[in-house]
Amino acid sequence: MARRRAKPTGRNRSRASPPALRVAKNLLDKQRFDEALVKFNEAVRAAPNDLSVLIGASRALGAHYKIDRSRALLERALRLGARRHEVQWAVGESYRMLGQLSAAEACYRRACQLANDPRSQLELAKICERRHRLDEARLLVQQVLRQAPRSSAAHLLTARIARRSGETAKAETILHEVIAAASQDPTVVAEAWGELATLLDSAGEYDAAWNAILACKHQLIGRDQAQRSASDFVLARCRRMVEAITADHFTRWQMSAKKFSPRRVALLTGFPRSGTTLLEQLLDAHPKVVCSEEKDVFSTDIFPSLGAGRPPDTPIEQMLDELSYETILDQRERYLDTMEAIFGEPIGKRLHLDKNPPMILMIPAMKRLFPELKLILALRDPRDVVLSCFLRYLPLNPVSVCFLTIERTCDRYLLDMQAWLKIREMISGAWVEIRYEDAVEDLKREARRALETLELPWDDGVLNYRDRTMQKQVLSPTYEAVAQPIYRSAMGRWKNYQQQLGPILENLAPVVRALGYGD
Repeated sequence: MARRRAKPTGRNRSRASPPALRVAKNLLDKQRFDEALVKFNEAVRAAPNDLSVLIGASRALGAHYKIDRSRALLERALRLGARRHEVQWAVGESYRMLGQLSAAEACYRRACQLANDPRSQLELAKICERRHRLDEARLLVQQVLRQAPRSSAAHLLTARIARRSGETAKAETILHEVIAAASQDPTVVAEAWGELATLLDSAGEYDAAWNAILACKHQLIGRDQAQRSASDFVLARCRRMVEAITADHFTRWQMSAKKFSPRRVALLTGFPRSGTTLLEQLLDAHPKVVCSEEKDVFSTDIFPSLGAGRPPDTPIEQMLDELSYETILDQRERYLDTMEAIFGEPIGKRLHLDKNPPMILMIPAMKRLFPELKLILALRDPRDVVLSCFLRYLPLNPVSVCFLTIERTCDRYLLDMQAWLKIREMISGAWVEIRYEDAVEDLKREARRALETLELPWDDGVLNYRDRTMQKQVLSPTYEAVAQPIYRSAMGRWKNYQQQLGPILENLAPVVRALGYGD
């Protein structure tokens, strides 16, 4: 009797990618997202037990906020690869890309239990450091270095843990070693220079810190063409929109609010490094608020859908003006449904607060979709903001690409804040400006002002936000700072770099005056 042929395992099937998966990836590379997502789903139907298909499709779907479908595929992959550490690691990476750090941490821990896996140990160490569990992070990274003693990423994390633990001399020595040893990897070198700039700035060595951050940016400039091209196109459209928009646009859009059942939505924005993370942590401690932290659902998913079928250079204000009732209604629900999928629970009667620093230029579009939108605008001395954005390493993306030179940083700040100065004179509805400096002086008073704007009652829990912050995931690059007590040293920080900032201070002066900041 002929022997029955064994069914191929997920491992075997993954060696040859299904044609639909190859087509999907090709469409994704060409930024034909809707077609790509269809093909990813086809690939899953054709090979429902192929782990490479499940994980590849989940990442593509998750990146475009098809959260429920993405999670379902990852859960299936976990079941199929329950005893395989490399599957646990890959699914953990997928959850990390989704910003689901708790789920990612669980996967990395399972991978570490199944095998002595340095990749999972390193990613777990990064999460522990981000969640302020420095002792556990240190032990994990030591395990990594025993197996991979030349790992630049592990040495870099060791230096960060040492700096945060007060071992500055040790941290500085390690960083110089990483910079010398990792010259073949510009990203690692850039991050090491950025970490060194942070260390030197904290030590009061301002000239050395400035030179370090220049070295950091030097590693990234020249590798930023694609991100800068995308950024320049979007910002040019936004600049034209700001020039063309009038109070009549907002009046018409506000009138349309009568057609919709009002939703409890708010936007917390302000230029990066203006104190948005502090305010988000504060307000998220209120029992009637649910915050989404730096999820670019609106800018990358909803806003492009508003212009579907139109030429990409269509004036934004025209596109918004001509939206149909059905389109607005559909996108309102889609935005909130996506946020609920991210939270993994209904928003219910709570107020949803979208915390997103780079969203000032999207305020007109959000007010078109949600005329009832409440606004909290975080402000800080423009000179401190521009310095803080420039004086740190950030992975390249369409926002951080604007911070590779001090001149670019200034130009982007001026675009956003001049837009706000115009918009605030034209919008109706509830909005408030919260100054970082005022929050440092009297946090309770500023928290009360924010809650009044959101039409929420006072709750003493907001002042205990740090207790909650230590337990939750903070996706912002400022996760380290918000875990500390509020401090005054960030105020007037720009004066330490007055000579280096000289070329841009004159350009900033009009906005400094307009926002009420003086010397």
